[in-house]
Amino acid sequence: AMASAYASTAEHIFGDLFPGMVGSALLHIFANSNVVNIWIWTAFGSVLTNINHSGYYFPWFPFRECTMMHDYHHYSFYSQLGLFGWMDRLFGTDGGADYVQWRAENLRRIMGRAA
Repeated sequence: AMASAYASTAEHIFGDLFPGMVGSALLHIFANSNVVNIWIWTAFGSVLTNINHSGYYFPWFPFRECTMMHDYHHYSFYSQLGLFGWMDRLFGTDGGADYVQWRAENLRRIMGRAA
């Protein structure tokens, strides 16, 4: 998880910094938000990135499904390409029944229940 934020210079600028700053800048321009929003957005993004890449399933974490989807992405490689799954459902890359079955099997294993 600690290496989850690793990227080349170009990836870091265009994939990490730029998208985060655009959202915060738009809030500042159109909603007159404070610079603290940039800090909150950056902290949220960093925490979410590290938890999603940790491979741990935290039952108390509100975005725990993102961790499962990310693990499935590494399992199947061509599924669960987005963050929250909305675009995956739209474009048919959400894994469908295979993801549902994989998720159920992994949750049984994680929670210690017999299959």
